[in-house]
Amino acid sequence: MIAMNLWFVAFLTLTGLNSVLSYDGTIEEPYPVDVNEDARVLRSAVKGWGTNEGNIINILTKRSYNTRQRIVQAYKSIFDRDLWSDIHSDTSGDFRLALKGLILTNARFLAEEMRSAVDGWGTDEDELILCLMLVINDHTLLTAVRNEYESIYNEDLEERIEDETGGDFETFLVKVLNRPEFNESAPVDVELIAADITALTGYMSDPVQLGEIVDLLTNRGLKHLAALQEQFYQDQNEELYTRLEEISSHHLRDALVSLMSAASSFHRYLAYELFASMDVSHLQTNATMDVSSPDQLQK
Repeated sequence: MIAMNLWFVAFLTLTGLNSVLSYDGTIEEPYPVDVNEDARVLRSAVKGWGTNEGNIINILTKRSYNTRQRIVQAYKSIFDRDLWSDIHSDTSGDFRLALKGLILTNARFLAEEMRSAVDGWGTDEDELILCLMLVINDHTLLTAVRNEYESIYNEDLEERIEDETGGDFETFLVKVLNRPEFNESAPVDVELIAADITALTGYMSDPVQLGEIVDLLTNRGLKHLAALQEQFYQDQNEELYTRLEEISSHHLRDALVSLMSAASSFHRYLAYELFASMDVSHLQTNATMDVSSPDQLQK
C-alpha cells in the first residue's frame, strides 16, 4: 500500500474533509468563539522576533474547519495580511505542513499537494492516489480542487497528470478525476453486480485486460464496489483486491487496491494509511503522540 507524510494523513483524518468522512471531527471548540480575538492572538504569535508556537497550536487545533476559515478571513480583514503567508514564513518542516492543512481550504490544500506530486523531477504517484481517494466520494470537492488547481497554476490538472504518468495507471487517475456524481443512497443493482463479476472474471483471465478492469471499476459508485467485493468473495472464495494485486503491479496495483479499500471502509482505509506511514517512516513514540493529541505538541 501507500506510505505518505504522517502529518498529511493525520490532518485529513482528524480535522479535515468533513463531507468525505461524514462527521465533524473530534474537535470540541470553546463557545462562543471570538474569531477576531483568535486572529489577534495569531498575529502576535508570528509578529516580531521569534514565534509563539504554543499559541498557534492552541487556537488552530481547537477550532473546527469552518471556524478556522472564519479566522483566516478575520485576519485578512483586521491586518490586511494573509495568515498562511505569515505562518509559512515563521515555521518549517512537518510542523509547517500540519499548519498548512489547518489553515488552507480543503480544495486549495489538495490542489497544492497534487501540484507538489507532479512538480519538479519525478512524480509522486502515491500522493496522487491519496489525494484522489480523499475526494473519491465528494464530487463538489473534486470539482473545487480542479478549479483551484487551474486558478493557482494556470494549467489543467488532467493534462498535467497525462503528461506525468502513462499506461493504465494514467487511465485510472484520469477516470477517477472525471468520475460522475453517484447516488450512493440508491439501492445496489444486483443484476449489474452479477454482470460485473462475470465481466471481471473474463478480464482477469489470460490474457489479463487491465484497461477493461480499470474502466469498469472507476465507473462504479463506492456502494456498488463494496457490494461487488462481497459478492465476488461469495462466488469466487477469494477477495477481489487480492486478485487485483496478483494481476497488476506497481502504481496501478496500489491505485486499484486503494479504490477497493476506500469503497469497503473509507475510515479503515485512512487508518491503514496512517499506520503504514508511521511504520515505514520508523517514527518515534513521541512523534506519534504529537499527532494523536494536540496538547502534546506544546511539550
